[in-house]
Amino acid sequence: MSKHARIMIAPSRYVQRRGATHEIVDHIEFLEKTVLGIGGKTGFEATGMGKTKSFAAKNITRYAEVFNRECTFAEVERVIAVARRHRYAVILASGGKTIDAVKSVADKICAATVVYPTIASSNASCSCLSVVYDEHGDCVDFYYPKKSPDVALIDSSIIANGPARFLAPGMDDGLATWFEADAGVRTCAVSFTGGETPSTALARASLCFKILIIYDAMSAADSMGKLVKAGRPILQEHSCGAAVAVQP
Repeated sequence: MSKHARIMIAPSRYVQRRGATHEIVDHIEFLEKTVLGIGGKTGFEATGMGKTKSFAAKNITRYAEVFNRECTFAEVERVIAVARRHRYAVILASGGKTIDAVKSVADKICAATVVYPTIASSNASCSCLSVVYDEHGDCVDFYYPKKSPDVALIDSSIIANGPARFLAPGMDDGLATWFEADAGVRTCAVSFTGGETPSTALARASLCFKILIIYDAMSAADSMGKLVKAGRPILQEHSCGAAVAVQP
């Protein structure tokens, strides 16, 4: 019998539907009333209208801060300073590297995190990992927050408008999850959580693999619009399923 605990990390709440950003407040009003939104130009353009209507309806104060392209140590510290200066209790993030940065920021200042990806390229919105880059975009380190985001909001209508070429890498990553989880269980490997992969996560990895195989990666990537209408499970699997199934 292993001496290590079996530990699984996942978002506190996972929400997926068309137009989900228009009801974002319904999923975060139980957190706090002071909100800091971090994102790039593309992220703000894609989600801005939905968030504005949603916050206005609940009289919640939201401040927007533009993300400086790369999730560097310096950028994380800059956002920490902004959040502390205005005492924001909830931090919103859109975009992969922005999400990575905000997960690190929230972990260091004990803030709640709400994330909403704009493309379907990875499981950053649900994973307990932040990739750190230098100013040239090269990976230099990894940071492991103590928990996954509090709320992962997947607006499938926004994902549908993103470039289809970003979907295939996300699906490839999801397909690999089963082999990673299975290898971890077979070797009793200990993850960064300090524990081993539980059977629930292994079963989740198996389901993730089966669903992504059913929805052939290459044919699905041909039409993002058709994916959203007919292949909804794909978004769920590589956004959430893969992240829940195996931790780095």
